[in-house]
Amino acid sequence: METLKNFVVGFFVALGAFVVLGLSFLLWPIIVGVGSILLFIAVIVLAVVLGFYIIILIGYVIRKGLKK
Repeated sequence: METLKNFVVGFFVALGAFVVLGLSFLLWPIIVGVGSILLFIAVIVLAVVLGFYIIILIGYVIRKGLKK
């Protein structure tokens, strides 16, 4: 009975893997497009954060220079 359970579970996992693989072959342009948009948004967010920290660094250096 354990062998049959293992076979059924393995069969459904393999079937699910083939379904996911087939969907990825069909939908790869959408996946690439969405990935590009998400990457672009991540770059914009990181650029804003980097700019914010550069301004903070400039302020820190100026304040340290004025205290001496």
